[in-house]
Amino acid sequence: MQNKNSKKGREHTTTILSSDILLIEDEQVLAQSLFKRLIDAGYDVDMVSTIEKGLKLATRHDYGVIIFDTILSGKKSGLQFLREIRKQKNSSMAFVISARSLVEEKVEALQI
Repeated sequence: MQNKNSKKGREHTTTILSSDILLIEDEQVLAQSLFKRLIDAGYDVDMVSTIEKGLKLATRHDYGVIIFDTILSGKKSGLQFLREIRKQKNSSMAFVISARSLVEEKVEALQI
């Protein structure tokens, strides 16, 4: 799937290898809102509420994008999840959702 964006007369193209998205979010209102918008935009979305469930899906399927919160119910954090999927050579694009404002945590997520 290709997404073309124009900005100030320049066009760039981002290629996403798969239109499948994994959404990991435990706050139901936010999860349902994101899920509906992504489905309406034509994406295939799998949604779970814990990192453990997300890890199981991410190891079985090659998602184009994984969207997850840094703080979720369960034993692992979102950043631990990102470290684990990167160790498995998972190349999915990762989008991190966070209500936290710690700069260190944001920098750490970018470095993973």
